[in-house]
Amino acid sequence: MGTDWNQVMAQYGSYLSEDDATQFQNTAFAPSPEIPAQGSPAPPLVKKAPQRTKLANFTSEEDMRVCQAWLAVSCDPIVNTGQKRQGFWNRITEAYNSRRGSMPERSTKSLMSRWDSIKTQCSTFAGYMMAVLRQNPSGMTDADKTSLAATRFAAVEKKPFHFLHCWSILKDQPKWMDQHMGNQNPPPNPIATQSNTIDLDAASTEEKKLEFMKKQERQKLILERKKLNLEKMKMERQKVKEETEQEVLILSMDLTKCNPLLRQYYEAKQQEILARVTGSSSSSK
Repeated sequence: MGTDWNQVMAQYGSYLSEDDATQFQNTAFAPSPEIPAQGSPAPPLVKKAPQRTKLANFTSEEDMRVCQAWLAVSCDPIVNTGQKRQGFWNRITEAYNSRRGSMPERSTKSLMSRWDSIKTQCSTFAGYMMAVLRQNPSGMTDADKTSLAATRFAAVEKKPFHFLHCWSILKDQPKWMDQHMGNQNPPPNPIATQSNTIDLDAASTEEKKLEFMKKQERQKLILERKKLNLEKMKMERQKVKEETEQEVLILSMDLTKCNPLLRQYYEAKQQEILARVTGSSSSSK
């Protein structure tokens, strides 16, 4: 480096001050970082934590598998009804994953969360369905009744019912319906009376919801009729206005400049208009 520095100073020394020369030497000829000798141990690598792959949302087929797994474990006579929740769901997880086929494997936590959503939605929908069945509308098929219940669900809950595929499995299962209604093995004591009272209150609430919906529908129809009547009156007034403007135009025409045939036509129209106007004036008197 000494030789290089002497060459620099010999060529550019006259242009550099002492401070500039010192700074140039420190930067231009600074030693490069040392490279580890061959065979020396490499610095340890920092391993990144593996990223978990987020599974996609449950499909309709997976939802149905969840319901089937829950029913299979719940309806198993060997399983004690007093089993702990964790053990119960461990069995459901095993039953689900053993029959999942090509679908992704699901954890117990994931299955519990999905079942809570299914149970909540289907339990709410069951209330609307029971209200429709109590009304027993004539001429409606089972599919029509289900569709009506879904329509009322969407109108009141402000969201569509997404679990009809689960409802088709659960609705015919006494185990699930009993738990939904709170009547599973009801004992002959005041607790049963209390349960029945709660069910009656729930039914009353559903009836109030339906009555509220009917009232809203009636008000909506009334408003629609009023709107149509206003539009009709507006169109009629516009028509009268246009006809009046046309008659005034005909009466004010200078027929001396028209050809004979056109003049004859407009004279007849003027006479017709005058006769109608004078006739209306006479009848009003």
